[in-house]
Amino acid sequence: MGSFKFAFVVLLAFTMVIAVTVQIVEAKRMLQEEKSLPLMDLQVSKLPTNGWFL
Repeated sequence: MGSFKFAFVVLLAFTMVIAVTVQIVEAKRMLQEEKSLPLMDLQVSKLPTNGWFL
């Protein structure tokens, strides 16, 4: 019974490490996208619209 409890705790800890790692990676990716938004907005504003307004 003790080994089952130990295995469960190890599995739980491993799952938590993976979840936190995924959250960190997603946060970094979103931060990079946020930093590149002004540049993209500037590029879109320079596109010709042929009389149509965006």
